[in-house]
Amino acid sequence: MRKLDFLFPGVIVHELAHAGACAISNVKMHTIEINPSSGRVVHEASSTRNMILIGLSPLLVGGILSVILFGMAKGMFPKDILGGFVLAWLGFSIGFHSLPSHQDIQN
Repeated sequence: MRKLDFLFPGVIVHELAHAGACAISNVKMHTIEINPSSGRVVHEASSTRNMILIGLSPLLVGGILSVILFGMAKGMFPKDILGGFVLAWLGFSIGFHSLPSHQDIQN
Protein backbone atom coordinates (compact mmCIF):
# COMPACT_ATOMS: atom_id res chain seq x y z
CA MET A 1 0.00 0.00 0.00
CA ARG A 2 1.41 3.37 -1.01
CA LYS A 3 1.34 6.35 1.35
CA LEU A 4 -1.74 8.04 -0.12
CA ASP A 5 -3.88 5.01 -1.09
CA PHE A 6 -6.30 5.80 1.76
CA LEU A 7 -7.16 9.01 -0.13
CA PHE A 8 -8.49 7.05 -3.13
CA PRO A 9 -11.96 8.72 -3.17
CA GLY A 10 -10.23 12.02 -3.92
CA VAL A 11 -8.48 10.50 -6.94
CA ILE A 12 -11.84 9.34 -8.31
CA VAL A 13 -13.43 12.78 -7.93
CA HIS A 14 -10.36 14.50 -9.41
CA GLU A 15 -10.36 12.39 -12.58
CA LEU A 16 -14.14 12.45 -12.96
CA ALA A 17 -14.03 16.25 -12.73
CA HIS A 18 -11.56 16.28 -15.65
CA ALA A 19 -13.80 13.87 -17.59
CA GLY A 20 -16.89 15.97 -16.86
CA ALA A 21 -15.14 19.12 -18.05
CA CYS A 22 -14.16 17.31 -21.26
CA ALA A 23 -17.79 16.32 -21.79
CA ILE A 24 -19.08 19.85 -21.09
CA SER A 25 -16.58 21.42 -23.48
CA ASN A 26 -17.00 18.73 -26.19
CA VAL A 27 -13.37 17.63 -26.00
CA LYS A 28 -12.93 13.99 -27.01
CA MET A 29 -11.48 11.74 -24.30
CA HIS A 30 -9.28 8.83 -25.32
CA THR A 31 -8.81 7.09 -21.97
CA ILE A 32 -9.50 7.53 -18.30
CA GLU A 33 -7.39 5.64 -15.76
CA ILE A 34 -7.97 5.59 -12.03
CA ASN A 35 -5.56 3.87 -9.64
CA PRO A 36 -5.45 3.99 -5.82
CA SER A 37 -2.85 6.78 -5.70
CA SER A 38 -3.20 8.46 -9.08
CA GLY A 39 -5.07 8.65 -12.33
CA ARG A 40 -5.21 10.40 -15.64
CA VAL A 41 -7.56 11.48 -18.37
CA VAL A 42 -6.10 11.52 -21.88
CA HIS A 43 -7.98 13.84 -24.19
CA GLU A 44 -7.54 15.72 -27.44
CA ALA A 45 -5.91 19.12 -27.47
CA SER A 46 -8.35 22.00 -27.51
CA SER A 47 -8.61 25.76 -27.13
CA THR A 48 -6.84 27.51 -24.30
CA ARG A 49 -10.21 28.18 -22.65
CA ASN A 50 -11.15 24.49 -22.70
CA MET A 51 -7.73 23.40 -21.46
CA ILE A 52 -7.98 25.80 -18.52
CA LEU A 53 -11.50 24.55 -17.74
CA ILE A 54 -10.38 20.91 -17.89
CA GLY A 55 -7.25 21.58 -15.83
CA LEU A 56 -8.99 23.54 -13.08
CA SER A 57 -12.20 21.51 -12.87
CA PRO A 58 -10.96 19.32 -9.97
CA LEU A 59 -10.21 22.46 -7.96
CA LEU A 60 -13.75 23.76 -8.41
CA VAL A 61 -15.61 20.45 -8.06
CA GLY A 62 -13.38 19.08 -5.32
CA GLY A 63 -13.38 22.34 -3.38
CA ILE A 64 -17.17 22.56 -3.37
CA LEU A 65 -17.63 18.89 -2.43
CA SER A 66 -15.02 19.15 0.31
CA VAL A 67 -16.71 22.17 1.91
CA ILE A 68 -20.11 20.42 1.77
CA LEU A 69 -18.73 17.20 3.30
CA PHE A 70 -16.91 19.03 6.11
CA GLY A 71 -20.10 20.96 6.88
CA MET A 72 -22.09 17.74 7.03
CA ALA A 73 -19.43 16.11 9.22
CA LYS A 74 -19.47 19.05 11.62
CA GLY A 75 -23.24 18.71 11.96
CA MET A 76 -22.93 15.03 12.87
CA PHE A 77 -20.55 15.45 15.80
CA PRO A 78 -20.96 14.44 18.65
CA LYS A 79 -24.16 12.44 17.88
CA ASP A 80 -22.64 10.18 15.23
CA ILE A 81 -18.88 10.06 15.61
CA LEU A 82 -18.30 7.31 13.02
CA GLY A 83 -20.52 8.95 10.40
CA GLY A 84 -18.91 12.32 11.06
CA PHE A 85 -15.44 10.80 10.78
CA VAL A 86 -16.28 9.13 7.45
CA LEU A 87 -17.64 12.39 6.02
CA ALA A 88 -14.60 14.33 7.31
CA TRP A 89 -12.26 11.72 5.77
CA LEU A 90 -14.09 11.99 2.44
CA GLY A 91 -13.92 15.80 2.65
CA PHE A 92 -10.19 15.68 3.35
CA SER A 93 -9.51 13.13 0.61
CA ILE A 94 -11.43 15.10 -2.00
CA GLY A 95 -10.00 18.42 -0.84
CA PHE A 96 -6.44 17.06 -0.89
CA HIS A 97 -6.84 15.82 -4.46
CA SER A 98 -8.67 18.93 -5.66
CA LEU A 99 -5.35 20.73 -6.03
CA PRO A 100 -4.00 20.69 -9.60
CA SER A 101 -1.46 17.94 -10.27
CA HIS A 102 1.88 18.59 -11.97
CA GLN A 103 0.37 17.36 -15.25
CA ASP A 104 -2.66 19.68 -14.83
CA ILE A 105 -0.31 22.64 -14.44
CA GLN A 106 1.74 21.63 -17.49
CA ASN A 107 -1.39 21.36 -19.63
